[in-house]
Amino acid sequence: MKAFLDLEQIKSTMSCQISALENFLKTVVSEAKDVVWDIQNTLNEQKQILAFSAQHQEKVSEASRNIEDSITQGNKRLLEEIFSMQQVSSDAKEEVNVYLEKVKRHFLEDIFTSAKTKATMESCLQKCTNMVNYSRQ
Repeated sequence: MKAFLDLEQIKSTMSCQISALENFLKTVVSEAKDVVWDIQNTLNEQKQILAFSAQHQEKVSEASRNIEDSITQGNKRLLEEIFSMQQVSSDAKEEVNVYLEKVKRHFLEDIFTSAKTKATMESCLQKCTNMVNYSRQ
């Protein structure tokens, strides 16, 4: 019975840790999306400023192309980072699921072993009781 309670405690602890990990990963992804959104807003503001200056300068087109390329490359890197974070999150979740399945399997094996041991002990106790009763007669 103690083994069962210990396994239940382990299962509960693992469940809490998994939940905390999932919440952490969700927060990381959410914060990354917020950062991307902030950067894109900043980049859009920079585009507007650049467009305004283009009206006052003749050689703005080359600078504009460079900034646009930089923005495109920055967005590309950000999207790659988000994808990478999502992949890490997905991989971690998969590893946790595999670990949980392993824990469940071991838990079931322990329950069956415990039940088998209990039945063996009850059988031995019954044999001893029968022998004692027989010797009294």
